[in-house]
Amino acid sequence: MSAVTDLSCRVIILNTSLLFVVDRIFSYLDVTSLCRCARVSRYWKLVALDGSNWQHVDLFSFQTDIEVAGFSVL
Repeated sequence: MSAVTDLSCRVIILNTSLLFVVDRIFSYLDVTSLCRCARVSRYWKLVALDGSNWQHVDLFSFQTDIEVAGFSVL
């Protein structure tokens, strides 16, 4: 195996391991913290906005009532 191929394999393994660790940490964060983490870098945004972090999030508490010209919406 060439040195370039060996290095590429190590980088892929490191990135996969790092992704697992970051994803695991993000799974413990609340909605606000996840959104803040998504603003740090492109990599963190990719991980923070991944669907697996949002499967058990209840967005009902973020719902607000809107009144438009005397009519109640929601």
